[in-house]
Amino acid sequence: MEETEVCIIGAGLAGLSAARWIRKPAILIEKKSEIGKPVRCGEGISLAAFVRENIPTQGPHIANLVNEVRRSFPNAKVIGQMRERPYAAILFKDKLEQWLSSQSAAEIRLNTILTNATKENDSWLLTTNQGVIRTKYVIAADGPASVVRRLTMRPKINCLPAVAEIISASPRSEEIECCLFFGNQVAPGGYTWVFKQSGNYYNVGITMRENGASRNYLQRFLNEKFTDIQRLENRSGLIPSQGWSHDCHYENILFVGDAGSFVDPIFKGGNGLALATGRLAAQALNHGRPQKFTQDVKSWPISAGELNSCANWLYGADDKELCLLADYMLNSDARQEKYADWSRVKYFLETWGKARNFVWECQSSISGYCPNHRIIRTIGPDARFVRE
Repeated sequence: MEETEVCIIGAGLAGLSAARWIRKPAILIEKKSEIGKPVRCGEGISLAAFVRENIPTQGPHIANLVNEVRRSFPNAKVIGQMRERPYAAILFKDKLEQWLSSQSAAEIRLNTILTNATKENDSWLLTTNQGVIRTKYVIAADGPASVVRRLTMRPKINCLPAVAEIISASPRSEEIECCLFFGNQVAPGGYTWVFKQSGNYYNVGITMRENGASRNYLQRFLNEKFTDIQRLENRSGLIPSQGWSHDCHYENILFVGDAGSFVDPIFKGGNGLALATGRLAAQALNHGRPQKFTQDVKSWPISAGELNSCANWLYGADDKELCLLADYMLNSDARQEKYADWSRVKYFLETWGKARNFVWECQSSISGYCPNHRIIRTIGPDARFVRE
């Protein structure tokens, strides 16, 4: 039997972020044979999240820098703001995870599969295909279908399937850099996305509450927007759909990233939250206070309940309501009496504004960040940091 103070389960963004920040003796176990593969992600993130997490904003993990994130509605009106400088990025997520692994303070073990977890006094005994590990703390970062959740009888995470792929294609008309498309003709109860990586390569996908016809809707959408389509790689997977709860700490187990359902329920973004929650969990354990992780989450300026309420309204809206929403977002002087339930629209806009500032723009701090990190080099593959 092997002993360590912290065992991290899963080598995605959240687990590798935790491994990067942990200062206790730690082992990270991962069932896959390679860091970064396969990718199950839309691969979008804000540059503000990179700055917050001290991750280089240039380098081989950046596929494309974006000056505008657009949201297209059924009346062909588009919400977005072109900025002077890039404020978002489309990732090569596998390369980002590989970079994070190079920064790990934990020992990383691949091809290691967790098969059982039992509590013994104040320790966890983790049985794997490589042997048993005794650990005081566990950071569960093993995705939406978390094995740690199942083995410890924690509630399952509600998820939506996402059909996604990398394609090579030529746009039929205007170039699409980074856009979400809403409407019941495009994706009933959901949305379709197009994220340009580079050249003629795109990360495209769809998520819908009714999944049965997702592939048909995506195929029709792609045929309308692109020609010469070549499918290169499947990126389909599950997206946690109801946001996080405060039940993210159980018996010295901290659930982070998708394993903790840390995904924005409105626009399904989880990359920034994965990085943040992995760091927060590691910092809590560095202080020997696992409950601090829950306290940090509770201190956030917006709750998953608020976001869920807005998501239910947005994805239950018909095309007429979505068009009116777009009209108001483009012109705040639009007549409010157009709306059957103006109070709901107003609540959605206010909540979405807070969520955008927090989850996307990172204008509200995610507590726990250690400012004593000085950027030494931020350009190119040799980007690195020093902890002072």
